[in-house]
Amino acid sequence: MADVDTHLNPIDAANLLDGQAVAEAEALLAERRDAGSCEAAAYRLQLELIAKENDVASNVILNPVRLLTVALGRAARADTEERRARWRRVLAALTDLVRHESLALRSSNKGEP
Repeated sequence: MADVDTHLNPIDAANLLDGQAVAEAEALLAERRDAGSCEAAAYRLQLELIAKENDVASNVILNPVRLLTVALGRAARADTEERRARWRRVLAALTDLVRHESLALRSSNKGEP
């Protein structure tokens, strides 16, 4: 991913990262991926987010993505059915939040080159 987003502006790179986070969360929610894979993906996404901490403009979308990756990791590690259910609800809500924030960000940047 790092090689791909070096040619993107910070907002586009953030949108790419948010899409990856949403895809991982949806895969866990739909049980298309096992918990170990999702936990590894959450860790990888968190490392990529750390690398982007200095970009103030893209933090509008990256802050909700940070929350989503934390929830993804916690949902993947949940050890009881009750905890899994709670974390899945949080994960679903944060996935929805990231989608909406991403759409709003893209809409507000349409006029920019």
